[in-house]
Amino acid sequence: MAESSLQPQACILCNRRKKKCSRTFPRCEYCERNGWSCEYPTIRRQHAGEGSGTTISPQSQLEDRRSELESLSISDISPFRSQQSQEDIFPPAFFLDVDLFKQCQLTLPRDFAAIPAYIQPFVGDLTSIRDTAAKYFEKIQPWMPIVAKKRFFRYLLNPLSRLRADTALLIVAMRLMTIFPVDSDFDPKLPMYLAAKRMYAEAEALGILTLSFLQAGVLISIYEYGHAMYPATFFTIAACARYAALLGIDKERSLFEDPSLTWVEVEEKRRVWWAILIMDRCVNIGCPSRTLATNEPSLNSPLPVDDAVWEEAGDMPENILTLSTAASLEMGQLARFAQAAHLVGQVYRHVSDPARDWSFQDEEREQLQRTLLALANVSLVEEQTRRLSFCNQTSTCYSALLILQEPYLTDNDPMPILSGDGFHLISKPQAIAHNAFKIVENFASLSLEAISPFITHLLYKSVVFFAESHSSPEIQETLKAGLATLDTKWRAAGAYLDMLQARQTWYE
Repeated sequence: MAESSLQPQACILCNRRKKKCSRTFPRCEYCERNGWSCEYPTIRRQHAGEGSGTTISPQSQLEDRRSELESLSISDISPFRSQQSQEDIFPPAFFLDVDLFKQCQLTLPRDFAAIPAYIQPFVGDLTSIRDTAAKYFEKIQPWMPIVAKKRFFRYLLNPLSRLRADTALLIVAMRLMTIFPVDSDFDPKLPMYLAAKRMYAEAEALGILTLSFLQAGVLISIYEYGHAMYPATFFTIAACARYAALLGIDKERSLFEDPSLTWVEVEEKRRVWWAILIMDRCVNIGCPSRTLATNEPSLNSPLPVDDAVWEEAGDMPENILTLSTAASLEMGQLARFAQAAHLVGQVYRHVSDPARDWSFQDEEREQLQRTLLALANVSLVEEQTRRLSFCNQTSTCYSALLILQEPYLTDNDPMPILSGDGFHLISKPQAIAHNAFKIVENFASLSLEAISPFITHLLYKSVVFFAESHSSPEIQETLKAGLATLDTKWRAAGAYLDMLQARQTWYE
């Protein structure tokens, strides 16, 4: 770093927090690492042609500030609105008379004229953007593959064309997902996060409908979920569901209305919709009776294709699997995650409707158990075959099984558990909690930057099971240690630890 780029004083945030400041401009290393806005104290003004500075009087500072505020145009306050032409205003006929909308060949707003000034500092230059994208596709994409990598680099980051506003927000959302907190007092409500939320809200208000904006919204909801930012994540994913409905990606037939789209682009839309369904169920996992923002998909709904095939963007697969297809290793991880999320929705409906016939309830419960166990076992085999630490669908299936078992928790309901010397029959909840324990044992080999937040609920419920059955204190401590480790990446784990502490007072 050149000496001329160093500021004479520490930034305001480092000075306030008593942190060592690198004094680099425009952001110091501490603020850059945490995704915070970085401001330096105002220095003395230099007169033209003079080597010495003159201190600005308070009156002069007030006058300068007043002039600055008076010079602000509406575009500075709400840049999207002032930059919209008449053609870019959302046509009410799209809702009030869709037939007229089609007959008049009206169009919906698609983009903004410029990237808002308040989001620009968090986007960075091309080198920074490529670094963020590389980290995202290495750490996050494997467990939530909803952004087409080749399309992102070839078209969205094409240096020969201007950076679109929706792409800028997607980049900021990617950056949020890759943040690794370095301080125990990390606050997820970063200036970067608040700027992203503001831009997404303004896009919604103005009816700007693009897939990149929706992808950014989904990533923001995952960020909020991972840091237990409620009710923000609940509202965000619900808004994403409505946004997706406007784009038409909630209906399979709508995905093929544009003949110019390649199968990779159609698949990308399908994956985003499945991600919304997944998040809608995961966000509500602590309250199964809460109304979801999305309907249950039909059994003939196409699943995402194998993740590797989609990433390669080669020929379209001949066989498209549906939700009713039996789980197998031929499916991609997102496809089985989608199946798991669908089963979670079925479990929510089952436990939230106790007024139905008891014999039917028991039969349905047994069927759900068998299906969840079958999917979980396929995932376990994949973990061992591909040497994965764990799959999202595994933890999701186990969490659903614990919800399903909660009214019936006994040690007389056996299930097989896979260990080094074969299968053994133990109680279902105990087996699930034991498998959660095995996952935590593998944490030492994990890159925490690449771990998803979907495991946290399973670890929490496993500790609750052992605590309520007054058993396996050593395993309880190991599971808690696993949550403490996850807390260094996702603050939701810390929230679960706090709830376990609160439960401890009940047990005592």
